[in-house]
Amino acid sequence: MGRTTKRGIMKTAFYSSLILSCMLTAYFYMKTITTPLAIGVLAIVIYLIATTNRKKQREERVADSGIHDIDQMDTKQFELFLLHLFKGHGYAVEIKKPGKCNGIELLITKGMEQTIVFAKNDKRHLGIQAVQQVVELKALSNASSAWLVTNRDFSSAAYALADSKQVRLINRDSLMDMVITLKLNQQEQSAGSANHGSLLKRR
Repeated sequence: MGRTTKRGIMKTAFYSSLILSCMLTAYFYMKTITTPLAIGVLAIVIYLIATTNRKKQREERVADSGIHDIDQMDTKQFELFLLHLFKGHGYAVEIKKPGKCNGIELLITKGMEQTIVFAKNDKRHLGIQAVQQVVELKALSNASSAWLVTNRDFSSAAYALADSKQVRLINRDSLMDMVITLKLNQQEQSAGSANHGSLLKRR
């Protein structure tokens, strides 16, 4: 089970416990069932509205990120996608020749820092083997850091191993954030260029 799913279950359990606690507290002080029930119903309505809004925001976020299109990419398409994504975030990108690892290898550079990136566009969560692979790639390179990228998520064991090996994990949510951030930056730059052009025309 990925971290995103676990967080969702924990949030639901938390809000359920909170609603129940409010009802019990109200009953304890009021000594009547009417007020606790009213509080419970109101809390549930608020929770449902908030949940609906969050779901709508998630759907809009998914659409903006184009993650479903990314899911359909083959290895070469995903490689080119990552090339443009990291370049858009200001990195110099070198595509490494595929080695024995079944995935994509990139060397990205910003300033004096080099990072080895190992990426997989998969239909399942990645486990410790993928973390071990990027650790091996880092050891064979001059990179100062290692990143593991996927369009899915990672197993709990993979998170634990990555933490101990100081490997940055970029999962589905993080990948979506990178895409959306890049789009927003590009929109701001386009708007800034348009405004600058308008000012020049007025002069």
